Amino acid sequence: MVVHIYANSSNTQFKHSITPDEAQVLETANDIASTNYLNAATFLSSKLTQNSSSPMLFATANFYFKADEYKAAQTLYLDTLKKTPDYVEVKKNLARLYLTTKKFDKAKGVMLELINSDPTNPDYYLFLGNAYMLSSLDTSAETAFRQCLMIDPTNNSAKLGLCRSLLNQEKYNDVIPMAKELLDLDAESQVYWMLLANVQIAEGNIANALYSLETAKRLKCITPDMEMTLANIYLNENLSQNAVDIYIKLLKENPNKFKTEQLKSIINALIAMNKIVLADTLYNSLKDKKVIKKEDNLKLQASLHVAKKQQKAAVKIYQEILEENPIEAETLIAYATYLKEQQLYDQAITTITPVTRLTGYEATALLLLTDIELERRNFQAAVSYLENAMIFESNPATESYLRQIKKLLN
Repeated sequence: MVVHIYANSSNTQFKHSITPDEAQVLETANDIASTNYLNAATFLSSKLTQNSSSPMLFATANFYFKADEYKAAQTLYLDTLKKTPDYVEVKKNLARLYLTTKKFDKAKGVMLELINSDPTNPDYYLFLGNAYMLSSLDTSAETAFRQCLMIDPTNNSAKLGLCRSLLNQEKYNDVIPMAKELLDLDAESQVYWMLLANVQIAEGNIANALYSLETAKRLKCITPDMEMTLANIYLNENLSQNAVDIYIKLLKENPNKFKTEQLKSIINALIAMNKIVLADTLYNSLKDKKVIKKEDNLKLQASLHVAKKQQKAAVKIYQEILEENPIEAETLIAYATYLKEQQLYDQAITTITPVTRLTGYEATALLLLTDIELERRNFQAAVSYLENAMIFESNPATESYLRQIKKLLN
């Protein structure tokens, strides 16, 4: 007596048999898997023999896959296909495993093999399109998604994939009507609202992106990532209070979501906009959450002290940081800037000079030295520093600056 297990494709049915003993083993494995996939895989693996059926091998591979044991899963999927080359479900899961392990070429190879065997299955083209997307082959992905939609015009996953592939190709005019069509089908879809906002941002239509995100928020279908994007737009559009309200909300909900550099740039942007109270409010909302390192915390404190004209407190923090890390570039730049503003030029030069040798900070340090020498009316030295700065960072602004200084020499 045998128990039959079927794996179906759209036009072919393959029958795979297991014995009653295997059926009982699989039932036990499923019970184990309800609490631990790896234990289920290990249990099944102990029951495998050379005569084990393809479904037994397939089930064991699946449990290893779910347990993130990818190497064991891959081996068993391939063993299953040696035994049963036309086992479609195995090929599909093998392709999924290849995607998970970033073996995109192998995933595409498996899916092309499935398409050759069943060219009218829209799911295969959808999967292939996703594989191309993950390989950054957006034109190929577009073709695969369009092929899927030719077979199944109602496949929203393919429409979404097509939109994303077109977005990556900067075909914004093609994406927007499709994104709106998807929203007509599901006006509460977080994914579709984010898609529409992303393409609007990409084409530079910030006002429309703001409207889209605010609409999603009103419909209560906004994700934390969308809220972060909304807050960043508010900040850039000088709607600082709106931005800070969202940042504080997100900090309360998930403080670990914020990266240190992101928090620093937000607070420094508020300071640059002279929104000192808001910068202070945001800083105070995060300082007790331990989401930033001690050194970065001190640098933010110093920036706020400078903004509040509390120079002595800022200097004390600069010195504290530099005692522990004498070549901390950002602190040296901030401290030298303060010294320049106090017209303590020799000390400023001594402080900033080491930064000219720190990778990534050379241009900033040399530009600061240029400014110092200009204030001292040492134009020749200023030209020399600026020409060196342009080795690391040359743009129309620095070129214009150089021309202006050279005029002062004549």
